[in-house]
Amino acid sequence: MIESRRIARYAFLDEVALQREDREVVLWRGFDEVLARDVSIRLLPQDDPRATAVIAAAQASALVEDRRLL
Repeated sequence: MIESRRIARYAFLDEVALQREDREVVLWRGFDEVLARDVSIRLLPQDDPRATAVIAAAQASALVEDRRLL
């Protein structure tokens, strides 16, 4: 694997340029080292007013149990 930044189980490989008005959200191409698969990682500042909603949505989606989803 190429040299990358890491946070926990995720390797941040390449920052992806977005054609969006919202420049505070940063999209990365990454790799989940536990599941051994490519992932997309979006970062936004902790003080962003959307942060609480994003965390709640991520936690809710983690509770979904469906064999079609990883």
